Amino acid sequence: MITGIAFAASLLMPQGTTSDDEMSPAPSALQAEPSEVYRALLAAETNPTPGAAQTIAAGLASGHPEVTARAAWSAGKLQMREVIPQLIELSQAPTALLVRRQAIAALSAMPDPRSEEAALETLESEDLTARTFAARLLGQLKTSAAIAPLVKLLSKQGDGDDRVQAMLALSDIGDPQPLLAAACAISSDGSQLDHALAFAFQSLSNKLPPENECQTLLAVLDHPSTSVRRHAIARLGKLRNPSSTQALEERLTKEDEHLLPLLQASLGSVQEQALRSSSPDPDGVSGGLSETRRKLAAGSFICLLLSIATFLLWRVNRRRRAQAWAAVAAQSQEHLSQDASLMEEPWTNPGSPSHTQEYPDPSAQGFRQETEAFHPTGRRSLRR
Repeated sequence: MITGIAFAASLLMPQGTTSDDEMSPAPSALQAEPSEVYRALLAAETNPTPGAAQTIAAGLASGHPEVTARAAWSAGKLQMREVIPQLIELSQAPTALLVRRQAIAALSAMPDPRSEEAALETLESEDLTARTFAARLLGQLKTSAAIAPLVKLLSKQGDGDDRVQAMLALSDIGDPQPLLAAACAISSDGSQLDHALAFAFQSLSNKLPPENECQTLLAVLDHPSTSVRRHAIARLGKLRNPSSTQALEERLTKEDEHLLPLLQASLGSVQEQALRSSSPDPDGVSGGLSETRRKLAAGSFICLLLSIATFLLWRVNRRRRAQAWAAVAAQSQEHLSQDASLMEEPWTNPGSPSHTQEYPDPSAQGFRQETEAFHPTGRRSLRR
């Protein structure tokens, strides 16, 4: 087994000065060193140690395409940010396609601003997989400079993953301006690319100014994507811009039956708003009505306060009258008790002087004469 330095020297040694038997190592020796590094990479992936970064760095510098590609994959899996500069260099170097692909994939697994330039360059690559990982990386970094290259990538033919990832990257960047350009570049329905476009409209269209959003949505009412049209119709119903009435009415005879109820509801909402906007309001009638309502509300509130105050005063006065009647009743009861005691006192002592003086004995002669003299009919009438 030869050392790593000897293996690298054997690859760089010029050929033709000596025979292959003298200068070139044996085939078993050529395969020994890369396989050893490969096994070390597998061990680092299974059981990461503090020396795993050095093992991966050695694999990236091995010069063997398969070992370098595996080292790049291991760096992405283990999030070895220490080797990001090496990965950037490999993604831009004229190395094997497998190496460039794994390098950009590893960079997309651990986004870093230092890799923006490499990702932008990889977008122009002929390899679909490399372009896919580059678009993903630019979306994660939210690189505004990547908007134009991503829209350009959307104009390619086919429904490859690179176009889908480019559309998702535009959504991640968050700029709504390229929505219309993206819709013009995509003309499929029901594919992953169609779903990515609809997701972009759902995420970004409401970031546009209302007037610009309305114009953008009107432009995609005829788009082949059912999902895009559904969003446009629903959103126009919420915006309620009267300028969209004609376009929505024209869609009544063209729209799919599944979207027709939504279209009718949105059109009704827009027409209602248009009717309100076109209704005349001479001399500020609406303002006068509003002022009148405010005055009526204020008057009603004042009347309510007065009613509450009147009720409280009535309760207070009623309580006072009740207390006054209670006091009078108490005095009357007291006098009644006193009168009763006076009336009962003579009868309790019949032999007292006051009893005999106030109530003379009826059997006495004087009492009978006085009674006969007092009666107008005289004694004769009494006998009768």
